[in-house]
Amino acid sequence: MSDAFSKQQKRWIEDYCNGVISPEEFALMEEELRTSESFRRLARSYLAMDSFLQAGIECDTFQRRAWQVAGRSPEQQNRRNLILALAATLVFFLGLGFGGFINFTRTSVATTDTEVLEDGIATIEHAIDTKWASDSGLTTGSILSPGSLELTSGLAQLQFYNGAQLILEGPVSLDLKSVNQVICHSGKLRALIPEAAQGFTVLSSTFELVDLGTEFGVEIGASGKAKVEVFDGEVELYPPDGRRSPDRKTRLPGGSGMSWDGAGGSTTFDSVSESFASFEAVRAGNRDVKTRRFEKWQRWNQAVPNDPRVVVHYDFEGDGESLELFDRSASGRHGTIIGSEISRGRFPGKSALEFKRPGDRVRIYVPGEFDQLTLSAWLRMDALTGRTQALLLTDGYEVGHAHWQVSREGNLRLGLRLPRSVHTRKKQQPKASGYGSPALFGPRRIGTWNFVCTVYDRNSGTVSHYLNGREVSKERLLFDQPIELGATEIGNWGMPYQQNNRKYEIRNFVGRFDTVTVWRTALDSEEIRRIYLETRP
Repeated sequence: MSDAFSKQQKRWIEDYCNGVISPEEFALMEEELRTSESFRRLARSYLAMDSFLQAGIECDTFQRRAWQVAGRSPEQQNRRNLILALAATLVFFLGLGFGGFINFTRTSVATTDTEVLEDGIATIEHAIDTKWASDSGLTTGSILSPGSLELTSGLAQLQFYNGAQLILEGPVSLDLKSVNQVICHSGKLRALIPEAAQGFTVLSSTFELVDLGTEFGVEIGASGKAKVEVFDGEVELYPPDGRRSPDRKTRLPGGSGMSWDGAGGSTTFDSVSESFASFEAVRAGNRDVKTRRFEKWQRWNQAVPNDPRVVVHYDFEGDGESLELFDRSASGRHGTIIGSEISRGRFPGKSALEFKRPGDRVRIYVPGEFDQLTLSAWLRMDALTGRTQALLLTDGYEVGHAHWQVSREGNLRLGLRLPRSVHTRKKQQPKASGYGSPALFGPRRIGTWNFVCTVYDRNSGTVSHYLNGREVSKERLLFDQPIELGATEIGNWGMPYQQNNRKYEIRNFVGRFDTVTVWRTALDSEEIRRIYLETRP
């Protein structure tokens, strides 16, 4: 192998690592990899080195001190780290065949992040007066995974990830098997299957229905009675034993139906789509439900200013282009909007404030100390950032000041600074205490409206967290002290940068708020549940 050709090979790999290799050169490199073991070894070495450099191993002050204690110089330790990293990476590459290399990208080695996993297959698009068999809290926007689903009453429209749509008419019982299949045990459903989702299957004890891109209805009754009506397009019907063959197939075109009497007999008939709830009716009914709930919230909202227990109440209504966020409580402690923009709230016609950038925030001031305090908000989180996101945080972190936030793990959390007297060492900084819920915010809650509430109560010595009207955790106070707000930000925590040039991690919220209310008392579980029911979308 000539030196010139060796340089060409190295340039191919360097261009590949930098993402600038041309399709023509990549084809030449691919061919060389197929035929030359020496070039494959060279590629493995270069990619290992590139991965190591991308990892950005640095020698900071802490490492230097640790190496000095261990009797090694930084240079010795750097060489040792380099040898270990190259050895580990080369072991990885030497275990790959040619196909493994071609499908490999630098980021798969350079990154150590774990991808967020999700097993959802459908969402609830609309829900009209729904009651579910289990107290699952399912509502509009909920993500559904494979498993049993039982609707006791009402109407629910499901949107599958492949585009298929189902209307469930309670009572109905079914199993969600995958994005392409459901098992209906009883009840009525209507399906609208687009061309991209052809092959969607509904299985029952009487038949197996395979869709060919159509709209149809299914009703499963008692004792094996059932019917299928095709409103548009065509479906295939098979016996329910899973053995599909041409001689066992029945085609049912649009405008026709088939019923089973439970004793083995079946008949065909002309379909009547009016016997199943239509998608238009569900959408109209959903609009009516939202209108009624919006009016219910408006009545509740108008009563809040008359409640002497309310410290501040921001409903984000009527602010328009103003930089002022109006406090609807009797105290009139208006906030200053910085960066954030008015957007759509949880109801049609309801306003919200959207937070996107690290600079977006609302500045408020709430004086006084409180033995009891209830923090609540209707919010929509729009991203999992892998870091803590601020809900309502005081400037700095003084003793007794509240930090209400969602942790990087998705926990609803209230942090408080404890007095210096808690410590035995006089030179120690005051310690922080935190009260967190189980993980609540993950992929399933992204883009959905949720009512969060945290109650601090010195009288009972507890901190409680609530999600959508349900208590999710309660902890004993670590130290009995009053709680304060003072200068506070909604959706961010930026002012600490002014304190002794100390930098704090970014904690901006990514999403929307459309109601924030603070009470000077500890609301009980019953009242929090009532507020949720009166204000939910």
